[in-house]
Amino acid sequence: MGEGCAIKILKSILKFIAIAFMVSLFSFFTSYRITDSIIKNSTYEKNEYNHIKEKINAVIEQEKRANRK
Repeated sequence: MGEGCAIKILKSILKFIAIAFMVSLFSFFTSYRITDSIIKNSTYEKNEYNHIKEKINAVIEQEKRANRK
């Protein structure tokens, strides 16, 4: 009877460890995906900002050329 009880306790401890490991893996991959999407969004916004800035500078250059003539 003592061995059967010890085996049940070991099985329950191993199940707990396995579940904790799965939860930690899930949280790691979720946080990695969130961080990756934040980096991609900030890069996209930076590119969009630079594109708009280039358009504004082009318009300013056109205005300067028009004023010179």
